[in-house]
Amino acid sequence: PGRIIAVGAAVGLIVAVYPANLDMYLHDVDIRPDQDGRIQRVEGSESARTRNLLRLPLQFVFAWLVWRHTREETAR
Repeated sequence: PGRIIAVGAAVGLIVAVYPANLDMYLHDVDIRPDQDGRIQRVEGSESARTRNLLRLPLQFVFAWLVWRHTREETAR
């Protein structure tokens, strides 16, 4: 029972973060430190486009891996 809750929470987190990653892809967002070391959102970064695009399908892969791992554990 606890494992099922943990899987639900992990998959829920992946789903909840997906819109933010979609936004990062659509606006070519990169995250960089400024002169004071604070993290800043930088839009229009061509160098972030590929990384942000790869992140989108990887979230589905991670969700599937979490779900698959649980299915294997409950089958034992």
